[in-house]
Amino acid sequence: MFAILKAYQPLSAARAEDGRTVVDEPIDTLKPQDIVEEEELERISGLLQRDNLVRGLGIVEHVYRLLHCTPGTMSMQAARHEKYHAVSML
Repeated sequence: MFAILKAYQPLSAARAEDGRTVVDEPIDTLKPQDIVEEEELERISGLLQRDNLVRGLGIVEHVYRLLHCTPGTMSMQAARHEKYHAVSML
């Protein structure tokens, strides 16, 4: 029937001290990888920069205004309150 295939990323490459490119073994994406502290700090720094940019440009506020009172964006209590008042107006 269906065979389970291992997913491999392309060969990882790194630079040696003398500038040569060194090719490592393929990375098995089905197995957990060790977290490299420098890469994690770079990732978190990028996320913080993106968060500041999105909030600074007012995108978050704009999305809140666009989605205000649309189905799925209100709390259950607010939805019940709105439904109750809509029925009582009839």
